[in-house]
Amino acid sequence: MICSEYLQKIPDWWQDDSYYNLMLSDDIDSLFSCILLEQIKSWNIQFFYDFYSLYITKETNLKQRPIAVDIAVNLQGFKCFDNHVTMLNPTDTVNEQSINFNTIDRVNRTNYFNKYCGSTLLMLWALYDMPL
Repeated sequence: MICSEYLQKIPDWWQDDSYYNLMLSDDIDSLFSCILLEQIKSWNIQFFYDFYSLYITKETNLKQRPIAVDIAVNLQGFKCFDNHVTMLNPTDTVNEQSINFNTIDRVNRTNYFNKYCGSTLLMLWALYDMPL
């Protein structure tokens, strides 16, 4: 379970009963995180991003943005779960729809050693309070 200090600082869309498509990246943290979200929320992988191209299934509703999983997206309004350091400077803007401990703590190159070093999967496991 995540402490209430963090829960108060993250957007509440993660609790939403709406359906969202997931965007998978090319690593195992993203894959297992997507699998966990499929089990918890019944959200499905419809996008794959390999940092060169974006692949989309034919069934995808393109009017709805996907949730990026273990992909840091710094576009306002784009939902994502990730664990990456996205700020260079303490004054940099962040995506307010990102659920990321490093963004919450304003981790950047000046305080880099204070970063959350866990995976996106572990963050999701705690967020959804899943039993081990």
